Amino acid sequence: MQTVDHICGSDHNPVLAYLNIKLQKMSNNRGTALTSHWNTELLKTDNTKQQFKELTDTKLQNSTDIEELEELWMNIKSSILEAAEETCGKLIPTKRRQWMTTAILHKMEERRLCKNDTTEMGQRKYRQFRHDIQRLCRKAKIEFINSKCMEIEKLEATHNPLFYKKVKKRSTQTRSQ
Repeated sequence: MQTVDHICGSDHNPVLAYLNIKLQKMSNNRGTALTSHWNTELLKTDNTKQQFKELTDTKLQNSTDIEELEELWMNIKSSILEAAEETCGKLIPTKRRQWMTTAILHKMEERRLCKNDTTEMGQRKYRQFRHDIQRLCRKAKIEFINSKCMEIEKLEATHNPLFYKKVKKRSTQTRSQ
């Protein structure tokens, strides 16, 4: 038996390339909008600050006889966290725009209550709330942007170094809205 080797012809030309790629920096604020934080504003009052100090001192009294470094750290950490939980509590921020007012939020709550009303009067009321909310939102947003622009103009007139920081912040906010 005879074997025949077939050579396959190809017009393929291998290409070798070196690429310089700069990866885009990823932002760290993904999913952090609604994470809870400690309500540290309460620690600005002397009464709460004193209460926090006393609680941490009493909880740390138990950790004086621990010799293991890791165990000592875990005890200190848990003592501080427990004292913070009792005195400060968690603050869960609401996701809302800076220009949003309490009047708008109140109207939104009223609109939400009217949403499931299937009667014609209920639907008319819902539409009226929706139009009022849109009008209030547009007005509040324009007023907010105008106040920020006036602030930037005042900073620019006084040659304040904060001017550049405010302009940069304002331009990034405009892109995200």
